[in-house]
Amino acid sequence: ESASGWCMPLALMLMVEQSLGSESAHAPYVSALPDRSYVPMMWSPDERQLLIGTEVQEAMQDEWEAATREWWGFVRPVCEGDGAHSPLRTCTLEHYLAARSLITSRAFRVDDAHG
Repeated sequence: ESASGWCMPLALMLMVEQSLGSESAHAPYVSALPDRSYVPMMWSPDERQLLIGTEVQEAMQDEWEAATREWWGFVRPVCEGDGAHSPLRTCTLEHYLAARSLITSRAFRVDDAHG
């Protein structure tokens, strides 16, 4: 199952907190995070080649498609919508993917079937 829905708002808020730097109320925690998590979606093209033909490749492709839909459909307009004073005005798809990788590597949800 894609992380869309539960992940996007968390990744967006992480981007806000990161952009605030030391002004963030969560600065000590945010500054302790790495830039990104080493999840398959963040691997280099050569590394992703190792996944060809696996279920992981299919899952990664689904996540990539979901993440880019989220970026173009919601996150980018939010980042650009607040004008020159927005803390997110310089954010890119790469920033979003990095924030999303941190969220998906550290958070999970328990659905009705498992919880």
